[in-house]
Amino acid sequence: MAGEAKQVRGLLIPLQAIRLILPDSMIVQIVTGAEISPISNAPTWLQGTAVWQKRIIPAISFEVAANQQYRPIENPRLLVLKSINNIDKMPFYAITLAGIPRPARVSGENMAAVENAASSSPVILNEVLIDGEPTTIPNLDALEEMLMSQYGLFAEEAPAA
Repeated sequence: MAGEAKQVRGLLIPLQAIRLILPDSMIVQIVTGAEISPISNAPTWLQGTAVWQKRIIPAISFEVAANQQYRPIENPRLLVLKSINNIDKMPFYAITLAGIPRPARVSGENMAAVENAASSSPVILNEVLIDGEPTTIPNLDALEEMLMSQYGLFAEEAPAA
């Protein structure tokens, strides 16, 4: 064990123009075929709500929240995440996906910082290269803060089963 590089297991999350890296511990489920119900008067990054396990959860476009290019996707997959800060009010939320996530082991050996990668978006923590490919580390605190600022738009009881 001595001399081994410390690794973190995560998922590489394909979006349209970027890909994210998230730790396995945040990810609850990948959902296909979920219907997203739009919310009137919501910001464009808040795509709507989806019913997941008898709960209504907000579904967001990370790209729009991060001021990236985005085209609406028909029948997107949803990546259901555990909330890290607002567990009582919003225990779960979802990010729309453009592809199928894949597992990754990240260490100092396969990850490198991108020089001059300053982002103007508060939801992007850092830009890195993982196995030579550009990857975004999201600022989940800022993302959840954005979601909680719109809590009144999606806080409803789930429909009866």
